[in-house]
Amino acid sequence: MRQISRYKIAIAAGGTGGHLFPAKTFASQLSQQGVDVFFGGHNLSLNPFFQGRCQFRSVDIPSAPLTEPFSFVTTACCRGVTKAIGLLRHEQPSLVVGFGSYHAFPMLAAASILRIPIVLFEANCWLGKVNRLFRPFAKKIAYQLPPTKHDRKAVMVSRLPWGASPPKIDQKQARRAYGLSETVPTFLVFGGSQGANVLNQRIPAILNRLEGSFQVIHCTGRNQTAIPYTIPCVIKEFESEMALAYAAADFVIARSGASTVAELMLFEKPALLIPYANAADDHQTKNANFLSDSVLGAKLCVESGDVKAAVSALVQDASTMVEAICAWKAKETTTKDLAAWICSDFISSV
Repeated sequence: MRQISRYKIAIAAGGTGGHLFPAKTFASQLSQQGVDVFFGGHNLSLNPFFQGRCQFRSVDIPSAPLTEPFSFVTTACCRGVTKAIGLLRHEQPSLVVGFGSYHAFPMLAAASILRIPIVLFEANCWLGKVNRLFRPFAKKIAYQLPPTKHDRKAVMVSRLPWGASPPKIDQKQARRAYGLSETVPTFLVFGGSQGANVLNQRIPAILNRLEGSFQVIHCTGRNQTAIPYTIPCVIKEFESEMALAYAAADFVIARSGASTVAELMLFEKPALLIPYANAADDHQTKNANFLSDSVLGAKLCVESGDVKAAVSALVQDASTMVEAICAWKAKETTTKDLAAWICSDFISSV
């Protein structure tokens, strides 16, 4: 058996926080077990979700979206794959773990060419384009949410955020931290790491006119703004301490990205989910369907729907939705920790 301290794993990742935050946490967990980890992906050196406190080696690999054929062929397939092959030949990892999006394509293509084992992580209920493309070459596919379509290669792993526990922050304490009233029911509104103009422009007007006394924490996303609130509010571009925001909240209004759905389950918060209408393969609606239809822990409303009525329904049914989330979690079968599973199934067997 190869010693874990001499084992090397490459992580193919890039793009939004939804891809990079779990990839970085996974890398940290591997490093704690003595595994040598490095990243390869598009524009990592410029990505605000990767830089900062990131302590891992990384190499920028050129890539381009699959939806831009000329750039994809010239940049991703030619320059990107060539550079990725050189990187993998130099580093000689025993495994490449892909975290989705076109940013990971060259590394996964190079690993397939060099016959390096691949494991794919899929945060959503539906495989993204790049993960579907490399599914035939993957040993296993790690899902955090139940896949909409049966997948014989599926392994269910712990939901995001990995390594987190439900907050032990008192709700009143959390509200004080935001300068809000300790006793007024509180909404948390956010559109993921990049924000959502639909939420920023429509939700304030609805909450301003909602019958009753409420206050709100609204995360707009970087370089975006929300229309003015007339109720007590805290407006931030980005919240790095989401556990504090969830602790302060009674209700959540958000997109239905994979990380958001997982966090709502972890923190047991009732939500109104408004999927991004242009998400690839409509994967955000599939994620929302899991939480609204299977778990019964959320309301779902499309962007063109009656959002005002959906907000009222959220407030009315909040306690029932919390009970449903708790009941679902109580009956769940045990899932595997991705880092521990990788070390057990791939390192110990080598």
